[in-house]
This record gives sequence, C-alpha cells and structure tokens, in this order.
Amino acid sequence: MSVWGSMFALAAVALGACTSEARDGVSDTRDGDSDEIGDTTPVEVDVADTTLDTTPDTHDSEVATSSPAMRIHVLDVGQGEAIIVEFPCGAMLIDSGGEVTEAAPDQLGFDSDDALEAQVRAFFAERPDLDDTFDLVVLSHPHIDHTRGVRRLIDMVANGELSIRNVLTNGAEDFGSGVFQQRTLHDWADANGVGRWYMLERKAEATGFSNDIIDPFATCQGFDPIITALWGRIDDASPLATTWDPDDVDNANNNSVVLRVDFGEASALLTGDLEDAGIGALIARYEATGLLDVDVYKAGHHGSYNGTTGALVNAMTPRAAVISSGPPGRVGDFTAWAFGHPRWRAVTDLIGDNDSGGVSESRTTPIDAPVATGYSNGHGVFETRHIVPAVYCTGWDGATVLTLHADGELDLPP
Repeated sequence: MSVWGSMFALAAVALGACTSEARDGVSDTRDGDSDEIGDTTPVEVDVADTTLDTTPDTHDSEVATSSPAMRIHVLDVGQGEAIIVEFPCGAMLIDSGGEVTEAAPDQLGFDSDDALEAQVRAFFAERPDLDDTFDLVVLSHPHIDHTRGVRRLIDMVANGELSIRNVLTNGAEDFGSGVFQQRTLHDWADANGVGRWYMLERKAEATGFSNDIIDPFATCQGFDPIITALWGRIDDASPLATTWDPDDVDNANNNSVVLRVDFGEASALLTGDLEDAGIGALIARYEATGLLDVDVYKAGHHGSYNGTTGALVNAMTPRAAVISSGPPGRVGDFTAWAFGHPRWRAVTDLIGDNDSGGVSESRTTPIDAPVATGYSNGHGVFETRHIVPAVYCTGWDGATVLTLHADGELDLPP
C-alpha cells in the first residue's frame, strides 16, 4: 500500500452530524426527477457494506517521466469535491469538500475534513520537493460541499504544515450555503498577504481569462502549465443579469468558476457545479474557439442530472471523465444516497447515447456500478450498470488519479 493508503486511514472516524447549513442553498437533485429506463429491477444497496478502496493509484512511478505529466487527483471527500492538480513544478487545490455523516449501528461515519487533511498530507509526503505548498487554492463556488475544508486548511497553515500562495474564488460574500467559509478564506488571504482574485463571468470573454494569480506556475520540465478561467460569478454588470431567468442568475451553481488546464498536449475541463443554463451559455461562448475540446472532463455537479449535457460532451470530445460523489450505500442527510448521485442521465451522456458521443477511451477494468435511475421517498433509487467506457466516480472507485502526459498520452487507473 502506498502512503496514500496509510494516511487515508486517519480519515475513517466520524466527528459529527451534518449541519442544517449543509442542506440550505445547494440547488440539487431532490426534486423527484426521474430517469426511469424501462423494466430493469432496482438493486438494493447494502448499507453495511460501504467500504471502498480509497487508495489512489500513483502508478508507483517517478514524477519525472520520459514525458512530463500533470496528474488530476480527485480526492475522496464523500458527497462533495476536492481535486489536486499536480505538475512537475507545483500543485493546485480546487475545492475542499465535502460530507459529514454520523456513524450508525450499520455503517461507519464520515468526516470530509479528516479525509481532506489525510489526503493532502499523503500527497505532499509523496512530493516532498513541493515543500507542502499549494501554488493556488480555488473555491469554485460557495456551497458547503465545496468549501467545508477551508478552516482545516487554514489551521494547517497556522501550524506550519501547509503553505498557500494564491487564492481564486468567484468573490461572492452574500449567498450560498458555504459562503461563510469563502469569506473566511478571503479574509485570511487579505490578512496574510496571499494573492487573491475573484473571477467574474463577464471577464471571461471569447478567449477566457488568466493572470499571475489564476496561473501562478512557471515552466515545468520544458512545459508551461496554462490555467484559463472560462466562467465565474454573474454580477449586476453582466448582460446575463438581465437576460437570464432570475432563478438561474441567483443559483450559486451557475456562478461556478470554470477552469481549463493545459499541460503540453494534455488538457482538462473542470466546471464546478455549473448547471443547464450555465452550460448552454458556456457552449455558446466557447464552442467555436476549441477551448472546450479537452482530454479529461471533471463531470459537473457530482453527476447530477443537470450538471452534464450531451451537447457539452460533444463539444469536449473527452477521452475520460471522473465524477466526484459519495458512495451511494452510505445513508444520511447529506450523502450521494440522499441526493441520488450520480444520475443515470448524466452517466449515459458520459458513456455515450443517442445525444452524446461519450468518452472515447475504455476503463482498464470495467465495473458494475450503482447509479440513480430515479428518486423516491427522499433518496435516490439505485440500480447496477456495467460501465465499460472510461467514466470514473469516487463513489465507485474511491479517490481517483488520471495522469496526462505532455505528449498527449493518458494513463488511466488500473
């Protein structure tokens, strides 16, 4: 077992219940949306058997390969999101998870702060050359399942266990279930001389937007990582503020910071929790530019029915995709079980159907995975599907690592 496995064991203890704050303001899938697909028989998920292999694959290889690479580590923070993007010369963290679920007689509890800290420590243990430093920390939007770990990160900095050079958010300080954490990060950055930028949707024109805070990385082994923001907060000066439905404008998910990351010939798109209205506008703005054409897609909104569309998948032509959500067998108020993630509707867009070409690569090892085909009695209705295309989910696979080489080669998990 790698150091990831031993460190992640620290995160297996529950520290408390999910607060009511975690449920407020998260525009999501508890809406009775149905993705029923015929006469297939629902499969009961064994709540007592929720143990997943949460050890990310690191291929046991040296960081410096014949072709330098970036690695996208989608961490296991339960029902939430936290992603480390690793380069030969630095690293960035996008979001901080996640889920808190109390232990019950038939299942272990889960605390995403512990999980986040353990995985961050394990990552830097394998990359001591990075000196425990994130060159950039991004909060895609102020919902608690993306911002919960902010306080833990700041405490690690205060204890001399972590450094953060720059902070990027959408700048919101007045709405969203995780806005307190986002304000806390803003205040901490300002008080400590850390670079801070807030990304507005109208600043990302036809070529996107970048600067030395959004893209703080120098040339790595002959290749310059390029970080480009394609979306952000819709403020009052944006034309969308008057042309969109007010509910879409006020939806924090549609105010997500969207990033494209390039390293040589490799590329990835990370859309936060952008929903239908935002996705349509993103396609309209960038489809003709080629900026949406990427190798890897971090699937939007935890695999929600409204976080991925066939049109977006067709614009991206991705080789692989990864969903960040919790295991469907863990029962609680703020879990994948409660939200019904991932939805079969989104998964079919990713694997390919009549509306979508899907991803072009195949999983090294196909998996029989639980997906939500409907929603009833306050939770998802899950059925098992055989997944062959290169679609991954932390709720199925645990923490997941994809390695994108600068020459265009893609290494998938085993």
